[in-house]
Amino acid sequence: MNKNIIPALIVVLALAMPGLAQELQPPKVHGYLSLDFFKGQADGAYSQGSVEGLGAGLFFMGDLNEKLSYTLEARFKSDSRVEIEQAWVAYTASEVFRLTAGAFLVPFGKYNAANRPYETRLIMKPLVAERAYPDSWRELGAQATGKLGFLNAVVYIGNGLAESDSVAEGQQFQDNNTNKAWGGRLSLQPGQTMDIGVSYYQGKYDAHNDRNIKLIGVDASWTTRDFQVLAEYIKAENQNPAPFAKGVVEGYFVQLAFNYQNFFPVVGYQRVRQDDPFHGPGWAAPDVPGAGLFAKKARWVIGLAYLLTPNFQVKVEYDFNLEPSGPSVKDNLLIIQSVVNF
Repeated sequence: MNKNIIPALIVVLALAMPGLAQELQPPKVHGYLSLDFFKGQADGAYSQGSVEGLGAGLFFMGDLNEKLSYTLEARFKSDSRVEIEQAWVAYTASEVFRLTAGAFLVPFGKYNAANRPYETRLIMKPLVAERAYPDSWRELGAQATGKLGFLNAVVYIGNGLAESDSVAEGQQFQDNNTNKAWGGRLSLQPGQTMDIGVSYYQGKYDAHNDRNIKLIGVDASWTTRDFQVLAEYIKAENQNPAPFAKGVVEGYFVQLAFNYQNFFPVVGYQRVRQDDPFHGPGWAAPDVPGAGLFAKKARWVIGLAYLLTPNFQVKVEYDFNLEPSGPSVKDNLLIIQSVVNF
């Protein structure tokens, strides 16, 4: 564990000591299971069809006393890995302020903190979220959450991202430099159906504390009993050594889902561009540049989710993949997913 996090954990636990002598209640446990089927066109990765993407997750949550709570989430990945998704202790000082220490999902935008199969209407990760930050982007550190009326704010500090062959591969749990990254999200909830947020992240990501990485995001959602509109814009910029220009990932996604009895039709559009002349295949160190990362891609998505029971659903999605800057590629994709949560 990062030595800078230990003092924060000690403070949180010390605040709870008077109540730890009380009899503890067993944790609440819930989880989910999911399985996918992929069938693509001739130029895609799944031209033959494949059953894969087995996923699972378990949550353990409880209260140590009236002020202190905890959450542990373990997640089984499709490549036979079990990872700690979250593991934190929270001290709730009041209805408007909470302090958390441990490993937590980074509160950047809407998608990263709510990407589990039963939380999303679509199956595939949005293009910009796929390239702008790591899958299930987590941080080991501390965060503070505050609420005042319709205004919500969360700020955090931790190890930050590490330099890798792409921004999406920068997840780390042991800091690669002496810098501590920080960020936060500020959101407005003018009513029970709307949420508008602005996210920010910045820190040094190379081993020598020389080069900065920064992400900004804007998201909005409008949810009613009959429909949901969700939109998110993200821009990531990473400094590269001279004479290379900075790397950029920029894009957005918009989706509209309807609720008709137990059916949830959904349509969406996604777009991303990536331009990084320094990283990419072959990158190994600051003096060993890669082949670069250059891409422009768009995607139309149509889907349908059907709730067989309140805890079991089947989702179908078809992705129309477009490469505006290159030749036409036959890589559209059909995905079918079954999800049970308990």
